Amino acid sequence: MKEFQWTHPGYHAVQGEVTVSGYDVYKQRGNLYSFVNVDYSYYVNGNHYQQQQKAALKFYSFPIFSNTKTGYLRDEVARRFSRIQQQKSYVIMVNDQQPASSRFFSSKQAFYCSGSALKNFLAGILFMLAVFALVGFLAFLFRNYKAPSPVNRKQLQQRIIKIILIIFGLLFTIYLAFLIYFKSTGKL
Repeated sequence: MKEFQWTHPGYHAVQGEVTVSGYDVYKQRGNLYSFVNVDYSYYVNGNHYQQQQKAALKFYSFPIFSNTKTGYLRDEVARRFSRIQQQKSYVIMVNDQQPASSRFFSSKQAFYCSGSALKNFLAGILFMLAVFALVGFLAFLFRNYKAPSPVNRKQLQQRIIKIILIIFGLLFTIYLAFLIYFKSTGKL
């Protein structure tokens, strides 16, 4: 919402009501998330407006284990959105010059990353940092590398394979720890 306010200074918040919501699940090439389409209405200067915001709230599945959860994802986004409706924690931003132009936000939180360009940018930066860290780690391991003699070449290949397997094993263990944590807290 803050990102939208900074880039659209002609919009302001108004009171409104959510009239209808439709839940669905998006699945394409390994991406799986559920979302809610929201119909909402509001009044500006005594005029009634009704709009729809597609994918106003998204709930992403956890990667790799995402192909069997369509019912769960739909139920989870419905539960989250019903809580938003009860608490009236949504915001409707309306253009000052054109009141028919509006945008629905499902949260008032300062950082609510669902569908945010900032989230996508930060995720890309974190991925690149992880790649650079891995390359730096490998460069550190082989900083004093000299071409091995033919006798030691087989031993070096085995050591490299062990290091790669250890790195992938650690990453997989961290992934499983996150998966177990999110499952146990009900966030997945």
